[in-house]
Amino acid sequence: MKLTKTFCLILAGLLWVLGLYLCITGSFRAGIPPIIAAMLIMSASRKTPHKSEKSYVKKGLWYVVRNYTVILLCLASLVGILYRNGSTPAEWLKNAFVKEESTSASSNPAVDHGSSTESIQLSEETQKDPTPNTANGIGDSGTEANLSLPHIPWKEYWDRYEDFTESYAKQQKQALEGLSDTELSSLLPVQPETGNEAAENDTGVSGLEIHFLDVGQGDCTLVMCGNEAMLIDAAPDNNGTKIQSYLTKRGIHKLRYLILTHPDADHIGSADVVISKFQIDQVFMPDYEKDTYTYRDTIKALDTQGHKPCMPQPGSRFPLGDASFIVLAPITPAEDPNNNSIVIKLTYGERSFLFSGDAEEPEETSILASECDLSADVLKVGHHGSKTSTSQDYLSAIDPTYAVISCGAGNEYHHPHGSTLNKLREAGIQLFRTDEQGTITITCDGETITFNCAPSETWQSGS
Repeated sequence: MKLTKTFCLILAGLLWVLGLYLCITGSFRAGIPPIIAAMLIMSASRKTPHKSEKSYVKKGLWYVVRNYTVILLCLASLVGILYRNGSTPAEWLKNAFVKEESTSASSNPAVDHGSSTESIQLSEETQKDPTPNTANGIGDSGTEANLSLPHIPWKEYWDRYEDFTESYAKQQKQALEGLSDTELSSLLPVQPETGNEAAENDTGVSGLEIHFLDVGQGDCTLVMCGNEAMLIDAAPDNNGTKIQSYLTKRGIHKLRYLILTHPDADHIGSADVVISKFQIDQVFMPDYEKDTYTYRDTIKALDTQGHKPCMPQPGSRFPLGDASFIVLAPITPAEDPNNNSIVIKLTYGERSFLFSGDAEEPEETSILASECDLSADVLKVGHHGSKTSTSQDYLSAIDPTYAVISCGAGNEYHHPHGSTLNKLREAGIQLFRTDEQGTITITCDGETITFNCAPSETWQSGS
């Protein structure tokens, strides 16, 4: 026979009362099913009054009271019981449906949650010393400790924790007050060695080595002379780990100079990693700011490490082991970052090497106008072999025997351009390219220059 709505309400109410009584008396497994059953009965018996019925508002209110009162009471009961017993939902369900151990009833003292005192009966010894010696499973009496603890409300756990931490803090303060400064310092942990506290370099290089790293469409050149090292540019982003690994494997922990020729992303993209991982004596950057994330990351890394970059005056000379280099540009400020590139000439023994950054024809013209000595044996071709760089007058003034182009295979700029390659080929210059030959290494003893690979013979442009 179909149950009436009133009968469902009465039945659900009785089940709720029964379940609540069983739960608060400690029998979770028996108490929760009646509460859930009451919720299911009321949910199944819901019926929304139709708008066409008379006294729709009155019947609607009765519908809410009749169908949701018991459900809300059941939910409130479950939440209240959960809060009262300080359990997580998973633990609560486990207590409700998982069969209790047979020893629990005999080993745990009964807790009367319905009593007015609602307290836990502890022995006088336990109250005086809440942390008995149970390290080996043995209590003060010498018998095996009972690991099944009585139920304690969550608030009491918290009060005990606060009391313990306050007492422990007082004891530690009293102990530390009696120690000397030397004893206190001995308690501090030993800090691991960082890049800025690194040991001196151990490169094993007796002469001069120059490494043009293959970093795709960008620039990164490592120069080593003896145990001193200099890095010119720091590649595009996501090359930091590669650069760090390359330098570390060669015994480099410290850079005497970091030269960031100009603030384009393909030259300073991984500079923040280099600055963070290596000790650096001096950082050279042109006086040119750029509103990019890459530039801001570089400046932030410099500030964090306490570096103040500077732009040396043209004509300034700096030592690097037994070698030295002179700054040739920038001479006059320009709006284009490429034409603010730092250009240097490195000399070792009787050999010299010119690094042009991304200098284009306008900056090359200003360098030529300064009438400085540009002659060099090796030219690091400007702007990845772009047609905007390496003007005929500039190339003639340098008159190199070798040239190196750093660019990425199949790059979107089509570097190196055919017009630049034609100038180099017509001048009889031996060309080396990172897009075809990977990382290119030069070794020099002051007289002889040796490459790690044969010159490129393709003369293939990037377009």
